[in-house]
Formats: sequence, structure tokens, C-alpha cells
Amino acid sequence: MTEMILTDLDGTLLNTAGEISSLNLKGINALKNAKIDFAIISGRSCEFLERLTNYYGVNCHLIGLNGAEIKLKNSEIVTLDIISQSTAKNIITFLEQKEVVFQAFTVDEELVITGDFVVDKVLSIAKQKFNNNRDILQSSLYLYLELFEGKKQLESIRDYIITNTKEVLKLEIIDSSDCVRKEIINMLKKYNDINLTNISTNSIEINSEKVNKGVAVRYLLEKLNIDKNMVIGIGDGLNDIELFKNVGKSICVRNAPEFIQKSVDKVIGTNDSSEIGNLFLNLVKEKVR
Repeated sequence: MTEMILTDLDGTLLNTAGEISSLNLKGINALKNAKIDFAIISGRSCEFLERLTNYYGVNCHLIGLNGAEIKLKNSEIVTLDIISQSTAKNIITFLEQKEVVFQAFTVDEELVITGDFVVDKVLSIAKQKFNNNRDILQSSLYLYLELFEGKKQLESIRDYIITNTKEVLKLEIIDSSDCVRKEIINMLKKYNDINLTNISTNSIEINSEKVNKGVAVRYLLEKLNIDKNMVIGIGDGLNDIELFKNVGKSICVRNAPEFIQKSVDKVIGTNDSSEIGNLFLNLVKEKVR
């Protein structure tokens, strides 16, 4: 019998419009009524996840920044581990010199780099990310909001974290140039105290070596005294592989890369199909039989 469900957010629970569909929301509410625990596990910060869940009226456990932080229902955020300040400083120095668009997530703030180069970079990324499925101006605006809304915008994140002794939980690098990406990845290989928790076409996410979704799941299940064999994990990306390894049943949506689909127990419809909502409703029906 399923006691808990953990689901990724972007590309999984959210549709391509960035929304929780009405059917998915109905499924989440049915889980609550059936006393099946529910958690969202994401590369996004717990602060963002809390704003989102409050908007939809959902009260659930939150795992943010690929497992760097956890917020149990109605409790404070717990930080699992940070990137060492020396490593964060060196990586950020390199990124600023290369004029790369990136974000830094600290214990209490979300920071994003600014500069004249950002406009051209975001336009280029939007063209690639949305694959001409949206008007390019709409795509660029969507990406600008995603990157900059609610974040402290700085010309030098390095100077800011040093001056304010900020503890960095995650760095996210956003760039559309294959050449620059290769250079960044080669640079990151020098550091053995970090973990590349996610690598996609336009994003590289960096956490402490002690952080991934699997570590956070083990922490959460121990706190809640839930057997992992009674847990379902749902996702779509590279950073969900450790999630899949630490639950009893793994499921991915059909928009996930092929190698992810081959690694899970079950594949369901895309994140636009709302099949997750149907999955939740069926699990509730099974429980009440």
C-alpha cells in the first residue's frame, strides 16, 4: 500500500504553461483526504515552492534545491549542506569573467547576475529552450520573469557573497553556447567537493557533493518513519535518478529523455496530459477498497 508520493515539479507536476492542472490538483487533494503523504521535490527553492503551493492551497512537504533544503509541513526550512565558500567563490569568479548568466541560491536569498550581456544571452536561450513553439518575444519575457522575478540582481555575485559571508546552497548556470558549456564543465571537474545534480540543454546545477534528491528523500522518510518500499517517486530529469533509487516504485512522464524512461518502473503520459492526477485518484481508490 502506498504511504507517500514524491513528485518533481518542472516538467512533471507542472504543465508547459507552468501550472498545476485542475485534474492534478484534484488528485493532490484526494491524496490528502486518503491520508497518503505528499511531497514536492525540485531544483527550485523551498521559498518558491511554498509560494506556489500556497497559491494552489496545497500544504505538503517540500524538498528544494535538489535536496539542499527541506521543509516539513508547518515547520522551518532545514539546510542539509552548502557549497564551501572557497569553491563557490572560485566558480562564481570564473562565471563572471566569462559573462555567463547564472543564479546563486543562498540560505536566505536568491541572487542572479546582471549586465549588458544578459539581454543577448537570454534571447538566445529563449530561442533554443522554447524551440520556436512560442513567439520569441513572449518566450524571452517568460524566461526573464523566470530568472529575475523576486531575486536580488547583482553585477557581481562574488563580491556580494564574500562581503556578506553568504552560504551558497546551489549554483545554476544558464547558457546556450555549447563551447562555453564544455569549458564550464571542464572547469568544474577540478572540484571534488561539488555534485553536478542536473545537466540539461540550457542549465547546469551545482550542489555540495553531499547533496542530491536521494539524500534528501532518505532524510525525509527517516523523519516521517516511512518505509521506502511504500513510496512512489515521479520525475523527468537527470536530478531525479537519485530519487528513483530511494523509493519503492519509480515513475516518469513521457516527456522525459529516453534514458530516464528506460530506468524507471513505469512511464505515464506527458506533463501536459494530467495523467499524474489520474494516477493519484487511482491510488486513492485502491486504498479505500
